[in-house]
Amino acid sequence: MKSLGVFVSGGPGPGINACLAGIYHHCCIKGVEVVGLKHSFKSFFEDWRRDVVKFSSDLISEIQFQGGSYILCSRTNPLIDSHALRNFEEFLDEMAIRGIVVIGGDGSTFLSNQIKQRFENINIVVCPKTIDNDLPLPNFAPTLGFSTARNVGSELVQTMINDASSSERWFIVTCMGRNTGFLSAGVTISSGAQGLLIPEEFSAQVSLAQVVDAVMNVIETRMRAGKGWGVYIVAEGILSKLDDSILSNAPRDQFGRYQYREFPVGDLIVHELKKSYRDQIFIHKDLGFELRGARPLAYDVEYGFTLGWGAVKFIEMGLSGIVFREWQETQLMPFSQVLDSNQNVLSRRVDVHSEYFKLAKNCSMK
Repeated sequence: MKSLGVFVSGGPGPGINACLAGIYHHCCIKGVEVVGLKHSFKSFFEDWRRDVVKFSSDLISEIQFQGGSYILCSRTNPLIDSHALRNFEEFLDEMAIRGIVVIGGDGSTFLSNQIKQRFENINIVVCPKTIDNDLPLPNFAPTLGFSTARNVGSELVQTMINDASSSERWFIVTCMGRNTGFLSAGVTISSGAQGLLIPEEFSAQVSLAQVVDAVMNVIETRMRAGKGWGVYIVAEGILSKLDDSILSNAPRDQFGRYQYREFPVGDLIVHELKKSYRDQIFIHKDLGFELRGARPLAYDVEYGFTLGWGAVKFIEMGLSGIVFREWQETQLMPFSQVLDSNQNVLSRRVDVHSEYFKLAKNCSMK
C-alpha cells in the first residue's frame, strides 16, 4: 500500500483530529502517504483534485488536541450520483489508493459497507465516531467523542439547573442521540437533571399527548414538593416514536433518517405545556451542536489516536470492518455484525430494564 485515503463522514465529534494523528503516525512508520480531501466525500461532486489535502508532522502536531475536524465533515454519499462515482473511481486510481479509513457513525458505516461491496479490492475500516454512542460495539466499548460530549453536556445542564432554580422556570432540553438515549441518560445522571425521557421507553408509536403527559408527571411531582422549576431532558429520538400525524411532516436526509434539527420535538412539547401551565415559564433548549466541536478530554484524545492507529493496522492486514479497543488492544468487527437483513446499521439501545436506566430515571425525579 502506497497511499491511504481518509474521510470524515457525518457530523463533528471530539477526538477526530486525534484519530487523524493516529492514522498519520502509523502511516509514517510504514512509509504510506495519507491523502484526504478538504470536503471529504462531498469533494467528488466538484473538482476533487483541488481539494486534496496532504498531511505533515507539523500539521498533525498542531491539530491533534483540538476539537472539531481539520477535514470538513460531510454526510454525502458519492455512490448515488454517476458524476461523483466516476470522480471517486478516478481518485482511487490516480492516488493509488488501496485502503480507506472513514471516521464516522452509523451513516458512515452504512456507506463504508457499500463502498466495500462495490470495490472489493479496497480495504476500508471505520473509526466509530459519534456522540450518540449508538454503534453496537462489543463489550459496551464507547464510540469516539461520547465521553467528552457527556462531560460538556453535563456542565451545560448544571448551569441551566442553576438558572431554573434561581428564576423558577423549566427548561425542556432536547438532547442529541438519534435512536438511542445513552447521551441523554449519561448527562442526566452526571448533571442532576430533574427529568428524563428516551425513545427506548416506548415499544410502539405514541402520541404527542402521551409524551407531554410523561413530562407533566415530573412537573406535578415537583410542584407538590414546592419546587416549581427544573430541567427535563428529552432524547431527540423520541421523534421517531411519535405517531404518523407528527412524522408525516418530519424531513429526512439522503440516508432516510429523520433530520431532527429541522423538526425540534422540544418546541412541540413546550407549546403543549404552556396550555396547561399558563403562569409557568417553559424554555426549549437544544443540546448537541454545542458538544460536537468541544475540545476532547484526555480520554478521547487517547482513544481517537488508538483507533486511528488500529485502523491502519487492519488495512495492512487486508481486512475491512469497524475498529474498536478492547482493554489494551485494538480489535476489528466485520460489517456483517452490525447490519440487519436489509443491510441497515443496527443501533445500540439503552436497556430500560437495566440498573443503569433505573438509576437515570430515579435520580432525575428527585
